[in-house]
Amino acid sequence: MSLPLSPAIKQSVRDLLISASLANLLLLRRWYDIEDLQGIPLNYFRTHPPSAIPLNATLIASGILTVIVLLLARIVRGCGKQWLLTFARVGFLAALIVPLETVRQYWNYQKGHADWTTNAALLALDLLLASGIVEVLRGRLRIFIAAERVAACMAAMLPVFLIYFAGMHAEAQHEAAYHARPPLPPLPGHPAAGRNGVNRPASRVIWLLFDEFDQRLAFDNRQPGVELPELDRLRAESFVGTHAIQTAGFTNLAVPSLLSGRVYSHAEAADASTLLVQPSDSNSMLSWRDQPNVFRRAREQGVNAALVGWHHPYCRVLGDSLTRCFDEAGVTSSDALAEETYFVDRGLAGSIAAVFEWRWNSFLGLFSRSEGMNHALTRFIQSHQQQQYFRIRDRAYRDAVDPRIDFLYAHFPTPHLYAIYDAQRKDFTLSEQTTYFDNLALVDRTVGELRRKLEQDGLWDTTTLLISADHGLRYVLWHGGMNWTPQFDRLLEAGQSPIVPFILKLGGENKPAVYDASFSAIVTGDLVLAVLRGEVTTAAQAAAWIAEKTGPQRVTESPHPVGGTSP
Repeated sequence: MSLPLSPAIKQSVRDLLISASLANLLLLRRWYDIEDLQGIPLNYFRTHPPSAIPLNATLIASGILTVIVLLLARIVRGCGKQWLLTFARVGFLAALIVPLETVRQYWNYQKGHADWTTNAALLALDLLLASGIVEVLRGRLRIFIAAERVAACMAAMLPVFLIYFAGMHAEAQHEAAYHARPPLPPLPGHPAAGRNGVNRPASRVIWLLFDEFDQRLAFDNRQPGVELPELDRLRAESFVGTHAIQTAGFTNLAVPSLLSGRVYSHAEAADASTLLVQPSDSNSMLSWRDQPNVFRRAREQGVNAALVGWHHPYCRVLGDSLTRCFDEAGVTSSDALAEETYFVDRGLAGSIAAVFEWRWNSFLGLFSRSEGMNHALTRFIQSHQQQQYFRIRDRAYRDAVDPRIDFLYAHFPTPHLYAIYDAQRKDFTLSEQTTYFDNLALVDRTVGELRRKLEQDGLWDTTTLLISADHGLRYVLWHGGMNWTPQFDRLLEAGQSPIVPFILKLGGENKPAVYDASFSAIVTGDLVLAVLRGEVTTAAQAAAWIAEKTGPQRVTESPHPVGGTSP
């Protein structure tokens, strides 16, 4: 037999349920973000198991909001003033519109699932709550009472969320899944060469892949004021392909295609060390790790290969094809992962403050298309990417002058936005006013610094340097964001260019040549292997090799300037 509850206790329980429900509804966007973090495929871009900080920070923030709402309700009821009670009821109904708009913006603009039915339903609920506000002002409470009851019932959302997240946590991959694969032992050295007397192969190759390096903006349609002296100098003594076609428009797909030498039409992460790829001529999804790659094939040629890379967890996937590997995974590759990284960096207390700060910013931009730009997160991504660049740069410079490395592949996170360099100041001051052109200047600076290090170690003349990209600048991804200006709207009004830079400075040769025929960048890995075998040592041989692989040859010795600003 159950004991009867007094009206006061019933009211307290009801107030608690409604307060908890309203708090969670106001944080609904955070619950969406946490749900986005649960998928095992996201582990591909993590460096460690998922952190509990985002969930814990949201739970604590929800508890704080619950207490605040509960205290306000008791204060209003205790005052006994009718006007204050009416004001509180209006505020309650208005607050319920916030999660409805959150749902609308999340699905319409971030998930891309907008449809008329959903929008009509959300708008109908908005109008119902708005009419409820009018009714409250007239002294009628029917809609308000119904909203209170619905809110009380929705308090059950919290335990449902917790049960769901607990189940997902139980399925999480353990720490071992994030460990790099053991590298291969170095092969014995080749005949000695170089100033330092250390044995090394007669043929060395350094392949620099600059992420989002756009041929059109860097060279074909360079804007006044954009100066790239090191790249212009290099192009003036190199084989330059002016119409190299990207293998894909996004790094997830472009890089596996380039390194496998096979065009993939689809790629999706499966877990911490597995990327599934679909060849363009097949319906099957294959593990990228199990496919042939340029490093494994170079090993068969007796080559010591090293990798320094960004975005992909190269060392977990391909580490056992290399003698040396270092990577910086793309932990900011999605909004959800970027937020998790940000929360981990700030710790629990800072994350709780961030939950409130972000929800407030979201509220201020509630009826905008983008729900307001999260400047704190954007600046964090910018700073994080800069630190990744520093680590990749330092490691790449070190491996580039190590004569025991026959083949070095280095994937840099620039000129990929956000801008992490200030070309005018010639330093790494971070700003919201810098642009993609500043990052192009950083590419130029990187090439110049690497050149000088190779020259100082007596390795420049005998090293083949290949510069390429995965894809060009993407309007669809960066339009309207930080470091974007109307100038780029004009420059990219015709769409994203599929042409990427292709600069090949062959060891022992400095005669410029320009190859104007169109060819797919998919041949890049095979060309590297041909250079390592000694089959391609001159610009003419490079042109003939590409033509044989891709189509008719059209190469001339410097038929037009390879540097300078286009008119």
